Amino acid sequence: TPFSVRGHDTDGHIEYIDYIAHNWEIPPLKGGWEFYHPPLYYAFWAIWMKLSELLGATREAILADIQTGSLVISILSLLVAAWIAPMIFSEKKQITERTLFVLTVAVFPGLLFNAARINNDVFIQFFSFLALACLLRWWMRGGSPGWWCLSITCVALATLSKANALLLIPVLGLCLLLKKSEPWKR
Repeated sequence: TPFSVRGHDTDGHIEYIDYIAHNWEIPPLKGGWEFYHPPLYYAFWAIWMKLSELLGATREAILADIQTGSLVISILSLLVAAWIAPMIFSEKKQITERTLFVLTVAVFPGLLFNAARINNDVFIQFFSFLALACLLRWWMRGGSPGWWCLSITCVALATLSKANALLLIPVLGLCLLLKKSEPWKR
């Protein structure tokens, strides 16, 4: 369906992408409807928009690309959930639990609804899922600092996509405090 069917604020998101694509700067906070959001999603699609314009793509094609990008990113979020499932349900006999977990995420309204929209929710979902996957991997692998750093990086990227991701910072902190095998110096 067209990108405008399910979004009440789609025009604001497109306006933000347009602003960055044509001015190469973050817009003023009160300059537009959605301009208060962190810029990662909008900067990413602004680069895509500018490159597409240079290659002669129509505005409609560019917006369809952005909408398709939402679908692709939502599918990637589902794949991350499929990666998380065996970490949570690690026993071989828990195949039913793993399957139900992935199927639950697959029909999660927030994932489905945003998969057809032009908005920054797809980025926060993907980076949040990825942060949790890395955090689980770190927790289960005996505290490898690489997974911890990847988790922090994903939370930072999620926060640069939407401020709601700040809620993941206490989760990271609490996990660090509760990880008994992790020496503080490390």
